[in-house]
Amino acid sequence: MRWLLALVLMAGAARAEDAGFPIDYDALFAAHADKVQQPEPGLRHLELPGPVIVTARDNGGVPTYFATDQSGQGAVGCAMSVMIEVLVLAGHCDSVLDTGSIARLEGLIHAYGVFMAQNSFPPVPADQVLPRLQAMIRARDARLGQFACPAPDAADNQIVSMARSISSESAVRRAKRSLSKPRLPVLNPCL
Repeated sequence: MRWLLALVLMAGAARAEDAGFPIDYDALFAAHADKVQQPEPGLRHLELPGPVIVTARDNGGVPTYFATDQSGQGAVGCAMSVMIEVLVLAGHCDSVLDTGSIARLEGLIHAYGVFMAQNSFPPVPADQVLPRLQAMIRARDARLGQFACPAPDAADNQIVSMARSISSESAVRRAKRSLSKPRLPVLNPCL
């Protein structure tokens, strides 16, 4: 689990504005008004297919939203955030991933981008997937700035191990399972 902490410290917490495929929660609640439950004043819940649970809490007249993927397949927004971190790291550190792993990772990022575009609210046009992914990668690269590349030969290098796991053949199989279940592409739970 130390590699998880190292990645979180390296990357920072996933943020909604990093998604590139933002969710309009106000419009989502309006479109599904008949499914919204209000267990107490100032608190609303919306359960969507997946299931994904979206909670809106009134914060002085401004709603604060929190969405949780409960599908058991993982939060797609979180996975995308982590994969982009790894791709940016691999772009700066030649020894982290080989060419085949980078190609697999790029394919996974594209597949997740297509899923996010189709399942965001409102959906994103297909011709916007690639430009949004490129913008996400550039933004993450700019935020990371200067950092030291991990030593790939260290026996306990957990960042390199995780990067290689995320870009492996088994990661492709896991992604196919995860992306086979349409749901709102939220960030939580993340790591």
